[in-house]
Amino acid sequence: MARQGQGRHITKRTVDSLQANPLRPLLVWDDEVKGFGVSVSPGGVKSFFLNYRANGSRERRFTIGRFGEWTVERARKEAAQLKAAVGRGEDPLADRRARRQKTDTAPTVADLAARVLAEHYEKKSASSRRNAEMLFRLHLLPALGSRPVADVTWQDLDKLHRRLGAAHPFMANRLLSLASKAWALAQRWQWFPQDRSNPATRHDRFAEPGRGRGLGGQELGRIGAALEQEDDAAAVAAFGFCLFTGARPGEVISARWEDIDLAARTWQLKEAKTGPRVVILGEAAADVLAGLARCGPWVFARPGASGKHLPSLRPLWERVTVRAELPAGVRLYDASRHAFGTAAAELDVDREVRKLLMGHAPGTDAHDRYTHRSRSLVAAADLVSGWLRAALDREPEPRSDVIEFRELTPTRRSARA
Repeated sequence: MARQGQGRHITKRTVDSLQANPLRPLLVWDDEVKGFGVSVSPGGVKSFFLNYRANGSRERRFTIGRFGEWTVERARKEAAQLKAAVGRGEDPLADRRARRQKTDTAPTVADLAARVLAEHYEKKSASSRRNAEMLFRLHLLPALGSRPVADVTWQDLDKLHRRLGAAHPFMANRLLSLASKAWALAQRWQWFPQDRSNPATRHDRFAEPGRGRGLGGQELGRIGAALEQEDDAAAVAAFGFCLFTGARPGEVISARWEDIDLAARTWQLKEAKTGPRVVILGEAAADVLAGLARCGPWVFARPGASGKHLPSLRPLWERVTVRAELPAGVRLYDASRHAFGTAAAELDVDREVRKLLMGHAPGTDAHDRYTHRSRSLVAAADLVSGWLRAALDREPEPRSDVIEFRELTPTRRSARA
């Protein structure tokens, strides 16, 4: 290899002045740290290196890093520290290769995502699994999927959280919750050091402003009028069933006849966000079902598609919001599940009864768990669904003029992944 001088004091000006030899690498040696130098490849790449002998072996070359990414002074200091390690009997090049080999076999974030979904979310509801899979696929894996789990830092997740939170604060906070659970499991599985803090904790969460809009009786009546112009009878029925039961739209469109007992006024919801539960059917909800023809396993069958249920209520809702001239930002969730919960509150339905009707966990007091019998639940479901049907049909409202759709407060909203 060609050498330019013997023992020049390398400076930034020195490195800047070096020109590539198209035939062979060019090496320049430093006069301060023996073995330290800079190389210039035939292609013009300039890199700092250290030549050394470990334990009497032949001379080895350790590449410190590229000029530009490393300053001359920082590279010289690193070379001095490496020489000190060699003096203690260490072999920097062998250590680097061992670390790389360990990294190559270490579990990655992609491995962690696969195991978390397979083992942890196997016990969760279908919606929770879908949300976790979506957050992994769209955000965590593109940014960190190939990184070893143990190498992910607080700064890595903070950068991801901030980038996503600029436009989607709710999703950014849910991403941190998912990551917190994933790295807690990684520690349990010994994929992440026990003596290190979970990198998804101690972040400043984004403020989550309340979502939803207040709708008065006139707006609900306009929704009813807009629904009357619809040709998709199955979608209209599914919307009414959402509103009159307070169930989530995704739960409603996948309802099966085998889980419905009209005589008992119940719907066995086998997969819900909080686990299996029984939905009590108020009279208005039962009337929706009584008006449907049974043509397959699905309650809300997809028109013209044998054996399939409605894929979504979003197209219907987009048409309704335009026809009803609703304020911007009003969501299907606001005009269904939130409407049911708030109407129940406006009608002074007992808080624990409301929670049971909507599938929220009952109170911790044993009295709360055993007081409410089916009669009181059916009566409450009749009251709320009847109130909402009257508003939708533009009949005189039984109690209040305005239904306020109130978002759950952060202290009551679950942050678990």
